[in-house]
Amino acid sequence: MSYTDALKDINRTADRSVTQQIIDVISAAIASGELAPGDRLPATREIAEIVGVNHLTAVRAYRRMREHGQVTARVGAGTFVRDPRTVDAPADEPEWQRYVLPPTTPSAYTRAASSAYDAASDPGLIPLAVGYPPTRMLPDALWARHTADALEDLGAGALQYGPIEGVPAFREQLAHLQGEEPDDVMVVNGAMQGLSLAARALIRPGEAVAVESPTFMGTVEVLRQVGARMIPIPVDEDGIDVDELARIAVREDLRAVFLQARLQNPTGYDLSPARAERLVELARRHAFFIIDDEVWAELRFGGDDPGPLRDLAPAHVITVGSFSKTLGGGLRLGWMRASGDMIERLALTKHSDDLHSPTLTQHAAARLLAAGDYPEHLARIRDEYLRGRDLMLDALDRHLRPVARWTEPQGGSSILVTLDADLDDRTLLAEAERCGVSVVPGSALTSGPPASTMVRLAYGYVEPDAIETGVRRLAQAIRAVGAERRARQAFPLS
Repeated sequence: MSYTDALKDINRTADRSVTQQIIDVISAAIASGELAPGDRLPATREIAEIVGVNHLTAVRAYRRMREHGQVTARVGAGTFVRDPRTVDAPADEPEWQRYVLPPTTPSAYTRAASSAYDAASDPGLIPLAVGYPPTRMLPDALWARHTADALEDLGAGALQYGPIEGVPAFREQLAHLQGEEPDDVMVVNGAMQGLSLAARALIRPGEAVAVESPTFMGTVEVLRQVGARMIPIPVDEDGIDVDELARIAVREDLRAVFLQARLQNPTGYDLSPARAERLVELARRHAFFIIDDEVWAELRFGGDDPGPLRDLAPAHVITVGSFSKTLGGGLRLGWMRASGDMIERLALTKHSDDLHSPTLTQHAAARLLAAGDYPEHLARIRDEYLRGRDLMLDALDRHLRPVARWTEPQGGSSILVTLDADLDDRTLLAEAERCGVSVVPGSALTSGPPASTMVRLAYGYVEPDAIETGVRRLAQAIRAVGAERRARQAFPLS
């Protein structure tokens, strides 16, 4: 008798529970060899139908078998008989983990982020993929002084637990800097946590979210993690295309729009005042939130600042900011600004993550801001970013003018380059690294396949005298990939 026939004969009035009987039948089939290692078991709904029980009974049976190491589940694939070789693996060897960890595929974000971090420490690469500031720009002396002052003033209290929303003195300084009320400011561990908190507080799997295309690659990642159905909206020199967004809002129940209204990453463009007014009008009419990532907003060196988008509609706009690009990314000092019930919802979501952000750095940052040291430091690094931007624009004009076009940012740290030829960006990324330069491919900056071949180039991290060489190496890689593509088209493989 097969195990499926045995399942049909389960006695639902027996002393043993139906769940245990299901386990016993399948266990016997595994022991006899009828079910071999790696074999896929029937879906829980199929088991429930065979036995004639509730679906949850089959779910419980499989869960208990997983807990006892008899089977393993793979997301999206099913439940499988576990390979017994894992039981015999030496306790200090990690090979067993590959059998029990759920399968995962690295996203475009994780590939690009890992590549960028690796490039920063690879002496053989010019890291045009790295968007954060170099060590030479970070104010270590300021931090040493204000951290020492915090410890001297507060003693061990500076190391104690603190409020979920953040240390009051730091929130007050942030509120003053942003023109907010302290109650509408919450401290977070960098902008990535802020984006993640907003996504998890607002969005359920499958719900529609509009997102700039291209955009910050971390935004795409946090929306992917919560299972949002991302709808890409084009970006041009006036920011997100609000006419396209209006068409989408008519047919979709949008939960939120994720964008960067000032110095958008990767283009460096601002949302125009006219489009900003139209955007908040749409948010009010269709009742969706706007999550505005302002990480680069303070690093402006040209053009007129349109001002915070949140000023137009505080009830609809949630702002995410960070000192990562000005005072140091390793500090993980970020903030969110929101109004009404939303700030409380964000605080509850953060509480499940980490209780609160580190207190010592908040106390030190509060003193740094109160002392008035920040504006002078900000002016200095703006000058450095401007110098890098100008050097890169000159290099692009010399090496890529015939084959590409690019943005001319008024601030921030990146330029978006769009190639005239349609090249595979993974191939281009690999060839660029072979030529000695790292870039961020367009596939990491969009929620779907990019409409054209794009790369993001950052000019803030690299030494100024390396920018010219980096762009020249990229041009070399583009020529090599383009020549290979033309050769394949002329002589296709049979």
